[in-house]
Amino acid sequence: MILCSMGMTSSWLISFLCITTGRVKRKHAGLITRGWYARHILPIGCLGAASLGFGNYVYLYLSVSFIQMLKSAVPAVTMAVMYAAGLERLHGTTLTGVAVVTIGTFIAAYGEVKCSAIGVLMMMTSAFAEAIRMAFYQYVLGNLKFDLMEGLYVTAPASLAFLGLGIVTLELIQFVRERGWEIIAAAPHYFLVAAFMGFGANILTLGVIKATSGLTYKVMGQAKNAAVILLAVILFGNPVTAVQLIGYAMSLFGFFIYQRGKMQQDAEEAEKEN
Repeated sequence: MILCSMGMTSSWLISFLCITTGRVKRKHAGLITRGWYARHILPIGCLGAASLGFGNYVYLYLSVSFIQMLKSAVPAVTMAVMYAAGLERLHGTTLTGVAVVTIGTFIAAYGEVKCSAIGVLMMMTSAFAEAIRMAFYQYVLGNLKFDLMEGLYVTAPASLAFLGLGIVTLELIQFVRERGWEIIAAAPHYFLVAAFMGFGANILTLGVIKATSGLTYKVMGQAKNAAVILLAVILFGNPVTAVQLIGYAMSLFGFFIYQRGKMQQDAEEAEKEN
């Protein structure tokens, strides 16, 4: 969480400078009241910290392969949450694509399983927290049409506050005991680069959600993982089993099905509007 907070801090500082210097105009300043912020933005910070915290601590209870198997359900969970929130419309082809991605990732991660009820509960809590956070992001960026920098300016402080709470609760004692600041002081340039890369990751995440949807972002994440592993096998000869290869290929195929379904869905909606 400490490392993640560095990226969020740089995100807030850069967006703050862009807003205060007039480089980016706040188009929704009149919309934001204390009540609106508490209802729409604070949950993003709380859910983000919860997803990160539970997602990290689950490694104490479950094997890596089993965690990846559980993570394969994230696009399906996200689709269910988006549909329940009225932010996604079910379409046969996109539904098939999500199912194929989920099954493919599950197959690719199949292996030695170290199971724990507490670990499974943590992983599912992390998945639902992330799915609901995506729904809030999509509402703010897509439905309310916040610009990327303005969206980051509004959401970063809430995310940073809850990350700080998580750090104080879960990591600060160990950080002080192990004199973690000495590691940062020994190579500050690495952490500075990580902070700016965190800003890049955050702004690109908002851009993908705004341009597409939170569901597309999660499906792309699964497909990206499969593509990276397949490229590593092709370019560097990294070992992979036949079952894993089939699973990763299925994930990529599922992503193409999903993208085709989204194109069909967009065309159908455009035709209805005309």
